[in-house]
Amino acid sequence: MTRQPTGAVAVSSTNSGLTGPTTTVDFTAVLTDGLVAPDANVLLNLYRYTEQARTDFLRALGALGDRLWVPHQVVDEFWRNRESVISDARSTSKSAAQEMSGHAGTAVQTLRTWANRVALSDQDLADLRDRLTGVFDEVQKKITEVGEGEWQSITHDTSADPVIAGLEHALAGRVGTPFSPEERTELAETGKERLRKRIPPGYMDAKKDGDGAVGDFFVWEQLLRAASERGSDVLFVTADAKEDWWRKEHGHNRGPRPELTAELRRWGGGRLFLLSPKQFLEVAAPILQLSLQASSVEDIERVERIDDRALPRRLDRRCDRGTLQRPLIRGLRQPRRRHPLRGRDGRPH
Repeated sequence: MTRQPTGAVAVSSTNSGLTGPTTTVDFTAVLTDGLVAPDANVLLNLYRYTEQARTDFLRALGALGDRLWVPHQVVDEFWRNRESVISDARSTSKSAAQEMSGHAGTAVQTLRTWANRVALSDQDLADLRDRLTGVFDEVQKKITEVGEGEWQSITHDTSADPVIAGLEHALAGRVGTPFSPEERTELAETGKERLRKRIPPGYMDAKKDGDGAVGDFFVWEQLLRAASERGSDVLFVTADAKEDWWRKEHGHNRGPRPELTAELRRWGGGRLFLLSPKQFLEVAAPILQLSLQASSVEDIERVERIDDRALPRRLDRRCDRGTLQRPLIRGLRQPRRRHPLRGRDGRPH
């Protein structure tokens, strides 16, 4: 399929880029009769949520039914980055505990230096040191308990991974088709030309190596094709907060770039909406009649706050076909049933 945008459409500064502020009616329409697509960073962040937040978010995705659709590029990026994200998640608590131990030693040394200068008695110094180290010990203990409690079920083995199990249910039959090798080559050149002209999305990734620079464009291209086929509104859920997706006002995200909305309409799609994972959960819960834990929204907001810039930069958008054709994990038992994130041979798409 070649690129065939037609016509032009005027846009304004709204969430959908069309008319007036976005309302509950607008979100109800796209969530019940549109196309809802998560970005790769949304799926990968499931490894960074608490178990409750992960469960609630997966329930929200599952409740979308046939409205949920995932660009094949998103699945490629999920598999490419899954191993490193799991390793990061599992090592976070260990690293924090080790850093806390180092801080404790520094704090005790600072206390000793001060005590010597003011001629503090040995007894008073010992009391303060015990109180200080006690606080650090309690913090380290809590860090370890939380880390072991939340991440002990996360594993590199895909057959025992709760995230994969949840996505398998939610994404079954809802992953788009990949580009042909010829299309990918041609579109990579189109994407690079868009980068040079700073046409959104993806120009903020221009310094990435190889096809990594055009990963966002590949996602967008597949979204355009799907929306064109359905003639539907599109809700893209992403943890990417960069300006090549979002229209910025005073440092805040205020909906999609109007250029993106216009391009979607030229392709025959409807309105375009962008939401962060937290916003999606808050908007979707009442419309899809989901019961959420307040702690889930808080945890998702925590991840967004921490990774507002870090995760999008770390995400590997490359599309090296040779790597993606190989099994990601060798020698481990694979699920017997066909996986929505894999091809018929059990390998990643």
